[in-house]
Amino acid sequence: MSKLNPFPGLLADSLESRGWRVDDNEPGKYLRTAYDAVIIHWPDHFSTTHSLPVAWVRTGMFFSLLSYLKLRGARVVRIVHDVDELHRHRRLLRRINRRLSAWLTDQYVFLSASSREAFAAKFPELASPDHQTLFHPHFRGHAPTPAAAAPARAALRFVGDIRVYKGLDRFLALYAKQRIATPLEIIGHCDEPEYAATIRTLIDKAREAGCTIDWDDRRPGHDELDTIIAQSAAIVLPYTVCWNSGMAVKVLEHSTALLCADLPLFREIGESVGPWITCYKPDGSNLAAQIDSVIHYRVLKKDADMLSHYLDSLSWDSFAAGFEGALA
Repeated sequence: MSKLNPFPGLLADSLESRGWRVDDNEPGKYLRTAYDAVIIHWPDHFSTTHSLPVAWVRTGMFFSLLSYLKLRGARVVRIVHDVDELHRHRRLLRRINRRLSAWLTDQYVFLSASSREAFAAKFPELASPDHQTLFHPHFRGHAPTPAAAAPARAALRFVGDIRVYKGLDRFLALYAKQRIATPLEIIGHCDEPEYAATIRTLIDKAREAGCTIDWDDRRPGHDELDTIIAQSAAIVLPYTVCWNSGMAVKVLEHSTALLCADLPLFREIGESVGPWITCYKPDGSNLAAQIDSVIHYRVLKKDADMLSHYLDSLSWDSFAAGFEGALA
């Protein structure tokens, strides 16, 4: 199941190691097999990708197949990676998707306590004490160990796909407004031309204000992403919303400090890792000092031990063991 990448595949590997047989996305096999459970991750994907006519067809086919499997006895379990849709278009289709998903789902599994609380607040009719909360496992042991190297310079980095909900536009505006001296390196690609143009305009304004901003406009692969993170002085996650800790955990497992927007999820992680995460306020007050502190963070033994203990608690085996309860 290693071709599934990364979360579904790692979960499949862990469940298989506990005796489950896990099939990949093979609709032909679905029609011939009576499954005990069906795990869904991102149901809105069928409604937000491809052209609109194709998206309608894909949405209809997905939920028809899911209904068929459920009628044959499958328990539908949804892992809530995102509490609400992160897209701004196709509202009618996404609303239909959401209602069908809720109607067919037997059990929800949340990846943080804060995401479960946000879900209950937004969809009180779906909230239940029977839903499970299992914190996002780490990726250690499933990715190549990057070659050790010191950061080329004391810079803050944003890495990964550039999407509206990740808040890079707001962070760039704060950078320009406060004339932050620390270089900011952006490594990632934006698929939305309009938003990409906004980012370029904000980078130009920040440069005019005296800031050093570099944008490497490309999409690094998963293996390269690990190397980039490991060789960074610090990573910034300026998200406007965030309900699962996958990216934060990926950064922390490389012992790289994080600067994050002040969101419930990051505060939740901060309770377990202490100084490895610094949250900045929306108005950017004291941002320059916080960036300087994160960039030059000197790791103490007690901090390293705290982080190691936290990551040890996020094993895939323990996640799969807890996840079996949702499948029963």
